[in-house]
Amino acid sequence: MASSEPAPESNEPLPEAEAPYRNLWMPLVVVPGMIVVVLVLVFLAFGGIGGSEPSIDENLRVLVSGGANERTQAAFSLSQKIASNSRALLDGEEVPWPVPEDLGARVREAYAATSEGDPTVRFVLASLQAQLGDEQGVPHLVELLELPDSEDEDAQLRFQVLVSLGTSGDPRATPAVLGFADHPDGGLRSIVAIVLQKLPGEAVRPALEGLTRDPELEVRANAAISLAKLGDPAGAGVLLSLLDPEVYRAENEADRRRFRSGEIVSQSRRKGLEALRKLGRPADREAVLAWREDPDLEFRGELLDALERWGAE
Repeated sequence: MASSEPAPESNEPLPEAEAPYRNLWMPLVVVPGMIVVVLVLVFLAFGGIGGSEPSIDENLRVLVSGGANERTQAAFSLSQKIASNSRALLDGEEVPWPVPEDLGARVREAYAATSEGDPTVRFVLASLQAQLGDEQGVPHLVELLELPDSEDEDAQLRFQVLVSLGTSGDPRATPAVLGFADHPDGGLRSIVAIVLQKLPGEAVRPALEGLTRDPELEVRANAAISLAKLGDPAGAGVLLSLLDPEVYRAENEADRRRFRSGEIVSQSRRKGLEALRKLGRPADREAVLAWREDPDLEFRGELLDALERWGAE
């Protein structure tokens, strides 16, 4: 059996990874009525909001009449407030930010007041429209996927858009997302592999099966995890490979910026294990028994727990 030692840490300074969305093992979790997943990604990519906290009414006013920088700040601030209100409602608490009765109409007005030169603001507003049930939301998001590379060089905005379309669960989003399944950017292919599990359509599973043969490990893994979430074992072979530390060692040797952390390797192995457990196939259970004495104590603990619960769901 291959060594179970995680890929070693390196003390040498290395350049940052090419994109901020590497090692995406967790399938997208959607909480109805919330945009928190999208907001987390937005704030990671573009930074938080500083300064005072105006009301939702004031944010909407600035989105219609403010300058470019003011509109950007107001869009993020508005999104943050909507997310805070959603959290409060789920916790049975009073919302911290009073919401105008005409919020949907005001957001639509704000979107109409923005130009194509404000794609980040348009993204936030279109995401809000989709979450508020505005029929224009998903089409507006799909339009943003047409941004040329020259206007989104690191693909961060299109990444956010794909996430937002995934949270929508709207069948109108499926063809647009599928169109990125063969995009040259591996990070975009990886998020496609994640969000497709939340979108309807006959072409979804064949696309995910195709992505399990992608040249990049993250893409293959996310596609296999998504298939497992859908109850489809087509990616089981990929999931079994995720248990082997040598897989990550080889990735690290090919590109020393990747899988440098033993914790990332451990997390990745546990994601593969959990997906196999969800499938509940006896043959896969037999295969994972080979790792019962693994030196990674956290992985081994989850393995023993998984063996007890195998096929219970």
